Amino acid sequence: MYEELKERYGNRIKLGDNYKDKYVGKSDKDEAVFIYPKGIKIHKKYWIKEASIDTSNQIFMMDELLGFDNSKPLYLFEGEKDAIASKLQGVSFFCGATSIPKNIDALYEFDEVVLIYDNDEAGVNGAKKVAERIKSESPTTKVLIAQWDSSLPKGYDVYDDGKKTGFAKVDEAIANTIIYDLKIPTELEGFTIMT
Repeated sequence: MYEELKERYGNRIKLGDNYKDKYVGKSDKDEAVFIYPKGIKIHKKYWIKEASIDTSNQIFMMDELLGFDNSKPLYLFEGEKDAIASKLQGVSFFCGATSIPKNIDALYEFDEVVLIYDNDEAGVNGAKKVAERIKSESPTTKVLIAQWDSSLPKGYDVYDDGKKTGFAKVDEAIANTIIYDLKIPTELEGFTIMT
């Protein structure tokens, strides 16, 4: 079932952007779908998958990581639409700002990871959560969080910016990144840490 739907849905959209075509499609109900190795995600609704398959541990466009240049930054987007729209080498996780797959070791092949999450509270909190996870598992990875212009509307994202400015605000957000470092505790179980 998955393979048949993947082909049928995937043939309904052609972005003309070589490799990205295989990740998007339209359902029989004209809904946007994103094609993962272990299932088809109906945008913001539900998964189509084999009953025994766990879809919670997926990185969108994961197989592209092998072809990316790991001497350049890897961009991590909040959503699939952002990853598809952007010309940057990047991926997203399976379920928005607060989701992190169990295994994200593939990200650690890159010296630098830039997080470009949506311009809202969930995006800010999600980016910090992912940054903390990356730094705790791979302390040598440089993690940067893109900073959107404060005048942009709440919820503004990479996909929106592609349509509105041709990614000019994305470029600004990347230029204004902040480096994320794990906070060093000042106290451990009653003991003050001396620097």
